[in-house]
Amino acid sequence: MATKLPSFLQRPTPAPVKKLGKTSADIATPKPIFRSKPPVLLTGAAPELNARQKTRLQEQGARSGTPKPAPQVTQKSIFRTAPPVLVGKAAAPDRSAAAAPRNATEAGQEDTEDRHKVGFRHRTDPTGRVAATLAAPKVAPSRPARRSGKRPEETTPPDPGNRFRIVALPRLAKGGRWRTEAMRSYSAPVLIWFTCGQGRITIAGETRGFGAHNAIFLPPGTMHGFETTAQIFGSQVTFPRDFAGMLPDRPHHLRFRDATEQNELSQMIDNLQRELDRELPVADKALAHHGGLLSVWLERQILKRDPEDSPQTAAKRLVAAFTALVEEDVSAAHSVGDFAAKLGVTPTHLTRSCKAACGRSAHEILSDRVFYEARSLLRETDWPVKRIAETLGFTSPAYFTRAFQKATRETPTAFRRRR
Repeated sequence: MATKLPSFLQRPTPAPVKKLGKTSADIATPKPIFRSKPPVLLTGAAPELNARQKTRLQEQGARSGTPKPAPQVTQKSIFRTAPPVLVGKAAAPDRSAAAAPRNATEAGQEDTEDRHKVGFRHRTDPTGRVAATLAAPKVAPSRPARRSGKRPEETTPPDPGNRFRIVALPRLAKGGRWRTEAMRSYSAPVLIWFTCGQGRITIAGETRGFGAHNAIFLPPGTMHGFETTAQIFGSQVTFPRDFAGMLPDRPHHLRFRDATEQNELSQMIDNLQRELDRELPVADKALAHHGGLLSVWLERQILKRDPEDSPQTAAKRLVAAFTALVEEDVSAAHSVGDFAAKLGVTPTHLTRSCKAACGRSAHEILSDRVFYEARSLLRETDWPVKRIAETLGFTSPAYFTRAFQKATRETPTAFRRRR
Protein backbone atom coordinates (compact mmCIF):
# COMPACT_ATOMS: atom_id res chain seq x y z
CA MET A 1 0.00 0.00 0.00
CA ALA A 2 1.43 3.32 -1.13
CA THR A 3 1.97 5.91 1.47
CA LYS A 4 0.60 9.41 0.67
CA LEU A 5 3.27 12.07 0.98
CA PRO A 6 2.64 15.39 2.60
CA SER A 7 1.68 18.25 0.24
CA PHE A 8 4.97 20.08 0.69
CA LEU A 9 6.83 16.94 -0.44
CA GLN A 10 4.68 16.28 -3.46
CA ARG A 11 6.08 17.14 -6.92
CA PRO A 12 4.14 19.95 -8.59
CA THR A 13 2.18 19.03 -11.66
CA PRO A 14 4.00 20.40 -14.74
CA ALA A 15 2.17 23.03 -16.82
CA PRO A 16 1.03 21.96 -20.27
CA VAL A 17 3.57 22.66 -22.95
CA LYS A 18 2.43 25.41 -25.35
CA LYS A 19 2.85 24.48 -28.97
CA LEU A 20 4.98 26.72 -31.12
CA GLY A 21 3.58 28.19 -34.30
CA LYS A 22 0.15 29.47 -35.16
CA THR A 23 -2.98 27.49 -35.26
CA SER A 24 -5.85 27.99 -37.67
CA ALA A 25 -7.73 29.88 -34.95
CA ASP A 26 -4.79 32.28 -34.43
CA ILE A 27 -4.54 32.94 -38.17
CA ALA A 28 -8.26 33.59 -38.47
CA THR A 29 -8.21 36.09 -35.59
CA PRO A 30 -5.16 38.41 -35.84
CA LYS A 31 -3.92 39.86 -32.60
CA PRO A 32 -3.19 43.59 -32.19
CA ILE A 33 0.37 44.77 -31.91
CA PHE A 34 -0.48 47.57 -29.48
CA ARG A 35 -0.72 47.29 -25.74
CA SER A 36 -4.40 48.05 -25.56
CA LYS A 37 -7.69 46.29 -25.81
CA PRO A 38 -8.41 44.67 -29.16
CA PRO A 39 -10.76 46.68 -31.42
CA VAL A 40 -14.38 45.64 -31.52
CA LEU A 41 -15.28 44.41 -34.97
CA LEU A 42 -18.19 45.83 -36.90
CA THR A 43 -19.78 42.38 -37.08
CA GLY A 44 -21.23 40.57 -34.08
CA ALA A 45 -23.99 41.06 -31.62
CA ALA A 46 -24.30 44.10 -29.41
CA PRO A 47 -22.97 43.73 -25.85
CA GLU A 48 -25.49 43.30 -23.09
CA LEU A 49 -26.37 46.40 -21.04
CA ASN A 50 -26.37 46.39 -17.31
CA ALA A 51 -29.25 47.69 -15.23
CA ARG A 52 -27.78 51.19 -14.84
CA GLN A 53 -27.27 51.67 -18.58
CA LYS A 54 -30.80 50.48 -19.31
CA THR A 55 -32.24 52.88 -16.73
CA ARG A 56 -30.27 55.80 -18.21
CA LEU A 57 -31.51 55.04 -21.71
CA GLN A 58 -35.11 54.92 -20.51
CA GLU A 59 -34.76 58.28 -18.72
CA GLN A 60 -33.25 59.93 -21.82
CA GLY A 61 -36.05 58.56 -24.00
CA ALA A 62 -38.68 59.83 -21.55
CA ARG A 63 -37.20 63.36 -21.62
CA SER A 64 -36.98 63.51 -25.41
CA GLY A 65 -40.39 61.99 -25.97
CA THR A 66 -39.08 59.24 -28.28
CA PRO A 67 -37.46 56.01 -27.16
CA LYS A 68 -33.75 56.07 -27.83
CA PRO A 69 -32.54 53.06 -29.82
CA ALA A 70 -30.01 50.73 -28.32
CA PRO A 71 -26.43 51.60 -29.22
CA GLN A 72 -25.01 49.73 -32.15
CA VAL A 73 -21.58 48.24 -32.32
CA THR A 74 -19.03 50.52 -33.95
CA GLN A 75 -15.40 50.13 -34.72
CA LYS A 76 -13.35 51.49 -31.84
CA SER A 77 -10.05 53.15 -32.45
CA ILE A 78 -6.93 51.80 -30.80
CA PHE A 79 -5.39 55.29 -31.01
CA ARG A 80 -5.89 58.13 -28.56
CA THR A 81 -6.96 60.51 -31.30
CA ALA A 82 -9.81 60.83 -33.80
CA PRO A 83 -10.91 57.69 -35.67
CA PRO A 84 -8.51 56.76 -38.48
CA VAL A 85 -9.40 57.80 -42.04
CA LEU A 86 -10.44 54.83 -44.09
CA VAL A 87 -8.63 54.28 -47.35
CA GLY A 88 -10.99 51.75 -48.85
CA LYS A 89 -14.27 52.26 -50.62
CA ALA A 90 -17.16 53.85 -48.81
CA ALA A 91 -19.78 51.58 -47.31
CA ALA A 92 -22.71 51.04 -49.57
CA PRO A 93 -25.52 53.41 -48.63
CA ASP A 94 -28.60 51.93 -47.05
CA ARG A 95 -31.43 52.05 -49.60
CA SER A 96 -34.12 51.07 -47.11
CA ALA A 97 -37.10 53.28 -46.40
CA ALA A 98 -35.74 54.23 -42.99
CA ALA A 99 -32.45 55.56 -44.48
CA ALA A 100 -34.10 57.46 -47.36
CA PRO A 101 -34.43 61.23 -47.10
CA ARG A 102 -37.70 62.42 -45.64
CA ASN A 103 -38.29 65.23 -48.16
CA ALA A 104 -36.82 66.93 -51.23
CA THR A 105 -34.92 69.50 -49.17
CA GLU A 106 -33.08 66.82 -47.23
CA ALA A 107 -32.31 64.99 -50.46
CA GLY A 108 -30.86 68.16 -51.98
CA GLN A 109 -28.69 68.72 -48.90
CA GLU A 110 -27.32 65.18 -49.11
CA ASP A 111 -26.57 65.64 -52.82
CA THR A 112 -24.70 68.83 -52.02
CA GLU A 113 -22.66 67.01 -49.39
CA ASP A 114 -21.81 64.23 -51.85
CA ARG A 115 -20.39 66.74 -54.36
CA HIS A 116 -17.85 67.98 -51.79
CA LYS A 117 -16.59 64.67 -50.44
CA VAL A 118 -12.93 64.22 -49.62
CA GLY A 119 -11.91 61.31 -47.31
CA PHE A 120 -14.17 59.57 -44.79
CA ARG A 121 -15.62 60.32 -41.40
CA HIS A 122 -18.26 58.78 -39.12
CA ARG A 123 -21.74 60.32 -39.20
CA THR A 124 -24.98 59.21 -37.57
CA ASP A 125 -27.85 58.82 -40.03
CA PRO A 126 -31.51 59.60 -39.19
CA THR A 127 -32.09 56.03 -37.96
CA GLY A 128 -29.42 56.25 -35.28
CA ARG A 129 -26.93 53.98 -37.03
CA VAL A 130 -23.35 55.02 -37.48
CA ALA A 131 -22.28 54.95 -41.11
CA ALA A 132 -19.09 55.89 -42.94
CA THR A 133 -19.63 59.09 -44.93
CA LEU A 134 -17.35 61.32 -46.90
CA ALA A 135 -16.09 64.42 -45.14
CA ALA A 136 -16.21 67.91 -46.66
CA PRO A 137 -12.84 69.51 -47.44
CA LYS A 138 -11.37 71.69 -44.74
CA VAL A 139 -11.27 75.40 -45.49
CA ALA A 140 -7.99 77.08 -44.63
CA PRO A 141 -8.36 80.09 -42.29
CA SER A 142 -8.11 83.44 -43.99
CA ARG A 143 -4.83 85.29 -43.70
CA PRO A 144 -4.85 88.55 -41.77
CA ALA A 145 -3.90 91.73 -43.61
CA ARG A 146 -0.24 92.64 -43.40
CA ARG A 147 -1.08 96.06 -42.05
CA SER A 148 -4.16 97.77 -40.69
CA GLY A 149 -4.54 100.04 -43.71
CA LYS A 150 -4.66 97.16 -46.11
CA ARG A 151 -7.89 96.99 -48.14
CA PRO A 152 -9.38 93.83 -49.55
CA GLU A 153 -8.92 95.14 -53.06
CA GLU A 154 -6.10 97.18 -54.43
CA THR A 155 -6.92 100.85 -54.73
CA THR A 156 -6.25 103.01 -57.76
CA PRO A 157 -4.64 106.45 -57.71
CA PRO A 158 -7.13 109.07 -56.53
CA ASP A 159 -8.75 111.12 -59.25
CA PRO A 160 -9.89 114.66 -58.47
CA GLY A 161 -12.82 114.09 -60.78
CA ASN A 162 -14.91 116.74 -62.46
CA ARG A 163 -15.10 119.13 -59.49
CA PHE A 164 -13.34 122.05 -57.84
CA ARG A 165 -10.59 121.47 -55.29
CA ILE A 166 -8.77 124.13 -53.26
CA VAL A 167 -5.67 123.27 -51.22
CA ALA A 168 -3.62 125.66 -49.09
CA LEU A 169 0.02 125.78 -50.17
CA PRO A 170 1.42 125.11 -46.65
CA ARG A 171 -0.72 121.96 -46.52
CA LEU A 172 0.43 120.94 -50.00
CA ALA A 173 4.08 121.10 -48.90
CA LYS A 174 3.40 119.34 -45.58
CA GLY A 175 4.01 115.87 -47.01
CA GLY A 176 7.62 116.72 -47.94
CA ARG A 177 9.53 118.98 -50.29
CA TRP A 178 9.03 116.46 -53.08
CA ARG A 179 5.33 117.41 -53.10
CA THR A 180 6.24 120.84 -54.53
CA GLU A 181 9.79 120.61 -55.91
CA ALA A 182 9.58 117.40 -57.93
CA MET A 183 8.36 117.63 -61.51
CA ARG A 184 4.69 116.70 -61.83
CA SER A 185 1.54 117.49 -63.83
CA TYR A 186 -2.23 117.37 -63.35
CA SER A 187 -4.99 116.13 -65.61
CA ALA A 188 -7.09 119.27 -65.01
CA PRO A 189 -6.39 123.05 -65.21
CA VAL A 190 -4.64 124.48 -62.14
CA LEU A 191 -4.24 128.02 -60.77
CA ILE A 192 -1.54 128.63 -58.13
CA TRP A 193 -1.96 131.89 -56.20
CA PHE A 194 1.06 132.95 -54.09
CA THR A 195 0.11 135.56 -51.46
CA CYS A 196 3.39 135.48 -49.50
CA GLY A 197 6.88 134.07 -50.05
CA GLN A 198 9.22 133.69 -52.97
CA GLY A 199 11.13 131.06 -54.89
CA ARG A 200 11.66 129.56 -58.32
CA ILE A 201 9.17 127.67 -60.46
CA THR A 202 9.89 125.49 -63.49
CA ILE A 203 7.12 125.34 -66.09
CA ALA A 204 7.51 123.12 -69.17
CA GLY A 205 11.27 123.03 -68.69
CA GLU A 206 11.73 126.79 -68.16
CA THR A 207 12.68 128.16 -64.73
CA ARG A 208 11.75 131.62 -63.52
CA GLY A 209 11.40 133.38 -60.18
CA PHE A 210 8.13 134.19 -58.38
CA GLY A 211 7.21 136.35 -55.40
CA ALA A 212 4.20 137.52 -53.43
CA HIS A 213 0.95 138.16 -55.32
CA ASN A 214 1.96 136.04 -58.31
CA ALA A 215 -0.54 133.80 -60.10
CA ILE A 216 0.54 130.79 -62.19
CA PHE A 217 -1.98 129.23 -64.56
CA LEU A 218 -1.20 125.72 -65.85
CA PRO A 219 -3.22 123.89 -68.54
CA PRO A 220 -3.79 120.12 -68.13
CA GLY A 221 -0.66 117.99 -68.57
CA THR A 222 1.86 120.79 -67.97
CA MET A 223 5.03 119.65 -66.22
CA HIS A 224 5.99 121.94 -63.36
CA GLY A 225 7.56 122.17 -59.94
CA PHE A 226 8.58 125.03 -57.64
CA GLU A 227 11.21 125.60 -54.99
CA THR A 228 10.80 128.02 -52.10
CA THR A 229 13.43 129.96 -50.18
CA ALA A 230 11.11 130.73 -47.25
CA GLN A 231 7.66 129.85 -45.97
CA ILE A 232 4.96 130.49 -48.54
CA PHE A 233 1.22 131.13 -48.29
CA GLY A 234 -1.50 130.92 -50.87
CA SER A 235 -3.84 128.47 -52.54
CA GLN A 236 -3.89 125.98 -55.38
CA VAL A 237 -7.20 125.85 -57.25
CA THR A 238 -7.95 122.80 -59.39
CA PHE A 239 -10.70 123.36 -61.96
CA PRO A 240 -13.01 120.65 -63.27
CA ARG A 241 -11.99 119.17 -66.60
CA ASP A 242 -15.07 120.70 -68.21
CA PHE A 243 -13.51 124.14 -67.74
CA ALA A 244 -10.51 123.31 -69.94
CA GLY A 245 -12.29 124.79 -72.98
CA MET A 246 -13.03 128.07 -71.17
CA LEU A 247 -9.45 128.62 -69.94
CA PRO A 248 -6.19 129.43 -71.77
CA ASP A 249 -4.42 126.61 -73.58
CA ARG A 250 -0.88 127.55 -72.53
CA PRO A 251 0.81 128.46 -69.20
CA HIS A 252 0.76 132.05 -67.91
CA HIS A 253 2.65 133.80 -65.14
CA LEU A 254 0.80 136.87 -63.88
CA ARG A 255 2.27 139.42 -61.43
CA PHE A 256 -0.24 141.68 -59.70
CA ARG A 257 1.05 144.93 -58.24
CA ASP A 258 -2.34 146.65 -57.92
CA ALA A 259 -3.99 146.01 -54.54
CA THR A 260 -7.43 146.06 -56.15
CA GLU A 261 -6.56 143.19 -58.49
CA GLN A 262 -4.99 141.25 -55.61
CA ASN A 263 -8.15 141.60 -53.52
CA GLU A 264 -10.40 140.63 -56.43
CA LEU A 265 -8.54 137.38 -57.05
CA SER A 266 -8.43 136.51 -53.34
CA GLN A 267 -12.15 137.25 -52.98
CA MET A 268 -13.13 135.00 -55.90
CA ILE A 269 -11.08 132.12 -54.48
CA ASP A 270 -12.69 132.68 -51.06
CA ASN A 271 -16.15 132.51 -52.63
CA LEU A 272 -15.32 129.12 -54.13
CA GLN A 273 -13.95 127.87 -50.82
CA ARG A 274 -17.04 129.07 -48.93
CA GLU A 275 -19.34 127.30 -51.35
CA LEU A 276 -17.35 124.07 -51.00
CA ASP A 277 -17.46 124.22 -47.21
CA ARG A 278 -21.18 124.93 -46.78
CA GLU A 279 -22.47 122.12 -49.07
CA LEU A 280 -25.79 123.86 -49.73
CA PRO A 281 -28.41 122.65 -52.24
CA VAL A 282 -27.57 123.21 -55.95
CA ALA A 283 -23.96 123.83 -54.89
CA ASP A 284 -22.70 122.50 -58.23
CA LYS A 285 -24.54 125.24 -60.09
CA ALA A 286 -23.17 127.92 -57.75
CA LEU A 287 -19.62 126.56 -58.12
CA ALA A 288 -19.96 126.56 -61.89
CA HIS A 289 -20.97 130.25 -61.85
CA HIS A 290 -18.15 131.23 -59.48
CA GLY A 291 -15.68 129.28 -61.62
CA GLY A 292 -16.99 130.94 -64.76
CA LEU A 293 -16.47 134.40 -63.25
CA LEU A 294 -12.91 133.43 -62.26
CA SER A 295 -12.10 132.16 -65.76
CA VAL A 296 -13.41 135.38 -67.35
CA TRP A 297 -11.40 137.49 -64.90
CA LEU A 298 -8.20 135.55 -65.71
CA GLU A 299 -8.73 135.90 -69.44
CA ARG A 300 -9.15 139.67 -69.10
CA GLN A 301 -5.96 139.96 -67.05
CA ILE A 302 -4.02 137.94 -69.65
CA LEU A 303 -5.34 140.04 -72.55
CA LYS A 304 -4.37 143.39 -71.04
CA ARG A 305 -0.82 142.27 -70.24
CA ASP A 306 2.01 141.93 -72.73
CA PRO A 307 3.56 138.44 -72.84
CA GLU A 308 6.65 138.40 -70.66
CA ASP A 309 8.48 135.71 -72.57
CA SER A 310 7.71 136.44 -76.25
CA PRO A 311 9.15 135.36 -78.53
CA GLN A 312 10.47 132.03 -77.21
CA THR A 313 13.95 130.95 -78.14
CA ALA A 314 14.67 127.72 -80.00
CA ALA A 315 16.06 126.16 -76.81
CA LYS A 316 12.89 126.92 -74.85
CA ARG A 317 10.69 125.51 -77.58
CA LEU A 318 12.81 122.34 -77.69
CA VAL A 319 12.62 121.86 -73.91
CA ALA A 320 8.87 122.48 -73.91
CA ALA A 321 8.44 119.80 -76.58
CA PHE A 322 10.65 117.44 -74.56
CA THR A 323 8.57 117.86 -71.38
CA ALA A 324 5.36 117.34 -73.38
CA LEU A 325 6.69 114.02 -74.70
CA VAL A 326 7.65 112.92 -71.19
CA GLU A 327 4.13 113.67 -69.93
CA GLU A 328 2.60 111.53 -72.66
CA ASP A 329 4.23 108.39 -71.20
CA VAL A 330 5.91 108.70 -67.80
CA SER A 331 8.15 105.62 -67.83
CA ALA A 332 11.70 104.68 -66.95
CA ALA A 333 11.77 102.45 -70.02
CA HIS A 334 12.44 105.52 -72.21
CA SER A 335 15.90 107.08 -72.28
CA VAL A 336 17.00 110.58 -73.16
CA GLY A 337 18.24 109.19 -76.47
CA ASP A 338 14.73 107.94 -77.31
CA PHE A 339 13.21 111.39 -76.76
CA ALA A 340 16.05 113.10 -78.65
CA ALA A 341 15.44 110.82 -81.62
CA LYS A 342 11.75 111.73 -81.64
CA LEU A 343 12.62 115.44 -81.53
CA GLY A 344 15.23 115.10 -84.31
CA VAL A 345 18.22 116.25 -82.21
CA THR A 346 21.13 114.58 -80.48
CA PRO A 347 21.03 113.72 -76.75
CA THR A 348 23.88 116.16 -76.16
CA HIS A 349 22.02 119.05 -77.76
CA LEU A 350 18.85 118.22 -75.82
CA THR A 351 20.78 118.15 -72.54
CA ARG A 352 22.49 121.45 -73.35
CA SER A 353 19.15 123.12 -74.10
CA CYS A 354 17.64 121.84 -70.83
CA LYS A 355 20.62 123.19 -68.89
CA ALA A 356 20.18 126.61 -70.49
CA ALA A 357 16.40 126.74 -69.89
CA CYS A 358 16.06 125.41 -66.33
CA GLY A 359 19.51 124.53 -65.00
CA ARG A 360 18.83 120.78 -65.08
CA SER A 361 19.91 118.10 -67.52
CA ALA A 362 17.42 116.13 -69.57
CA HIS A 363 18.16 113.01 -67.51
CA GLU A 364 17.47 114.87 -64.24
CA ILE A 365 14.13 116.13 -65.54
CA LEU A 366 13.10 112.65 -66.68
CA SER A 367 14.25 110.96 -63.46
CA ASP A 368 12.58 113.59 -61.27
CA ARG A 369 9.28 113.12 -63.04
CA VAL A 370 9.38 109.30 -62.81
CA PHE A 371 10.16 109.23 -59.09
CA TYR A 372 7.47 111.79 -58.31
CA GLU A 373 5.01 109.39 -59.90
CA ALA A 374 6.51 106.53 -57.87
CA ARG A 375 6.09 108.48 -54.62
CA SER A 376 2.50 109.32 -55.51
CA LEU A 377 1.63 105.67 -56.17
CA LEU A 378 3.31 104.53 -52.95
CA ARG A 379 1.52 107.16 -50.88
CA GLU A 380 -1.93 107.13 -52.46
CA THR A 381 -2.43 103.43 -53.36
CA ASP A 382 -1.91 99.99 -51.84
CA TRP A 383 -0.32 98.59 -54.97
CA PRO A 384 2.56 96.18 -54.30
CA VAL A 385 6.05 97.38 -55.20
CA LYS A 386 6.17 94.88 -58.07
CA ARG A 387 3.11 96.40 -59.74
CA ILE A 388 4.42 99.96 -59.33
CA ALA A 389 7.74 98.93 -60.85
CA GLU A 390 5.97 97.39 -63.86
CA THR A 391 3.72 100.44 -64.28
CA LEU A 392 6.70 102.79 -64.38
CA GLY A 393 8.69 100.66 -66.83
CA PHE A 394 11.35 99.19 -64.53
CA THR A 395 12.70 95.79 -65.53
CA SER A 396 12.39 94.28 -62.02
CA PRO A 397 11.26 95.24 -58.52
CA ALA A 398 14.86 94.94 -57.29
CA TYR A 399 16.09 97.45 -59.85
CA PHE A 400 13.22 99.80 -58.96
CA THR A 401 14.10 99.56 -55.26
CA ARG A 402 17.77 100.38 -55.89
CA ALA A 403 16.93 103.31 -58.15
CA PHE A 404 14.31 104.65 -55.72
CA GLN A 405 16.70 104.39 -52.78
CA LYS A 406 19.42 106.18 -54.74
CA ALA A 407 17.04 109.04 -55.63
CA THR A 408 15.28 109.41 -52.26
CA ARG A 409 17.73 107.83 -49.77
CA GLU A 410 15.11 105.36 -48.52
CA THR A 411 13.48 102.21 -49.75
CA PRO A 412 9.94 102.15 -51.19
CA THR A 413 8.71 100.20 -48.16
CA ALA A 414 10.18 102.72 -45.71
CA PHE A 415 8.66 105.61 -47.67
CA ARG A 416 5.22 103.98 -47.66
CA ARG A 417 5.44 103.28 -43.95
CA ARG A 418 5.77 107.02 -43.24
CA ARG A 419 2.59 107.98 -45.08
